[in-house]
Amino acid sequence: MRMGLVLLGLLGACGSHESHTSDAMAIDLSVTAGARVGDPCTATTACPKAGSGVTACRDGWPGGYCVVDGCTALNHDCPDDPGMGKFAVGGGKCVIAPTPTCLKMCNAASDCRSGYDCVEKPDGMGHGSVKVCVPR
Repeated sequence: MRMGLVLLGLLGACGSHESHTSDAMAIDLSVTAGARVGDPCTATTACPKAGSGVTACRDGWPGGYCVVDGCTALNHDCPDDPGMGKFAVGGGKCVIAPTPTCLKMCNAASDCRSGYDCVEKPDGMGHGSVKVCVPR
């Protein structure tokens, strides 16, 4: 079962009435800190969380592949998205594949994991194409 939010820093049981700037700090344990789009996975919990899209593990792809489905290109929903017209090897980019999905950016197949090629996919904003890692 996927763990939702864990609340830390709750006010003590004594019912303190002191002014606090934050009564609780939420930490999302449903995803892995430091994970990146394109990382291998066996479960969604191994993948990064981002924007309004839905974090997922494409376990049918070689070694699994962390994605964010339903990304919104205008909001730069992909983890490590370098921004419009910019490029970062390893950053995530919202592409049409065939639906809006964050995939790992690349320059060449050597930027991708074994079993993947670097191919052009339509940019999620419709500004041409972007090279991303996809299964061979």
